[in-house]
This record gives sequence, structure tokens and C-alpha cells, in this order.
Amino acid sequence: MLILAKIVFFAVFSGAVFTSFTSIMFTGQDNFGAQNTLNQLDELTASMDQAKLPHGNEETFQDFNIEFRHVDFKYDDNFVLKNFNLTLHQNKTYALIGSSGGKSTIKS
Repeated sequence: MLILAKIVFFAVFSGAVFTSFTSIMFTGQDNFGAQNTLNQLDELTASMDQAKLPHGNEETFQDFNIEFRHVDFKYDDNFVLKNFNLTLHQNKTYALIGSSGGKSTIKS
């Protein structure tokens, strides 16, 4: 009877230990993934700070047109926009239509 009690105790105890170690393992894995993501965000923020674009200091505007002049934008080595020019006049509605390439970049 004592042997049966030891077997039952071992079976229950080993299951609890296995479950605890599994929880610790997944917590560590999630913590590592979160830390990696935070490091990538820090690197991205630092690179954005280094590449800050100059901005204007206009305090009054003649109109509220939106104008793109000689805009280049690429993903990796592929240009989506090259020497792109566009003026959107105030109080008008525009639609960007066409095949794949550039529409989402322009609206962003």
C-alpha cells in the first residue's frame, strides 16, 4: 500500500512540476520576444531621430493646397515614386486610381 501511495504521489507531483516548468519556459520565451521587439523599436526610433527631415516655419498660408515636388520613394532598391510632382487644390476631391504601385505611399 505504501508503494502505491508513493506512485500516486510521484505521478501527481511530477505533473505539477512539469506544468510549472512549462509555464516558466513559455514566460521566458515571451519575455525574450518582447525584449527583442523593444530593442527593434529603440533602433527604429534612433534611426528616425538621426534622419529627421527639415521642416518649414510658415506661420501664415495663402491657401491650403497640398503639393509634392520631386518626390522619390522606394522600398529596398525598387522606386515606387521617382521625381513625382502633384498639386492637390483646396476644397476639391481627388481619387487615386490605377495599377499597383504608389497609391498607398502617396496617401500616407
